[in-house]
Amino acid sequence: MGGGQGEEGGEVREFHRKNRMVQGSRLRYLCVMPATLSIRLALPRGYPVARTLGYLGRDPASLTMRVEGRSFALGWWLDGRPAVLAVNLAGNTAEATVKARRALQ
Repeated sequence: MGGGQGEEGGEVREFHRKNRMVQGSRLRYLCVMPATLSIRLALPRGYPVARTLGYLGRDPASLTMRVEGRSFALGWWLDGRPAVLAVNLAGNTAEATVKARRALQ
């Protein structure tokens, strides 16, 4: 990949085009995510599940946070769109799912 400045600049532009990067005050990736994403994480030994759920469920009338059993869900705005983060704390793992009405960018 030798070459002069012009060739290198072309490679950078091509990288940005292929990865849908926009240049403004800073570069950022624009990747389209599906409407549902899930991840499973290992919890550290001794993680205070009951204390965490108690804290998150401290307002039973909350419009944005719900706790049920060993799970919680919260409503939030993600990339300017309403979304739900649902987390199930089972054993020593946390399974988190983000759901949105449509694909996210």
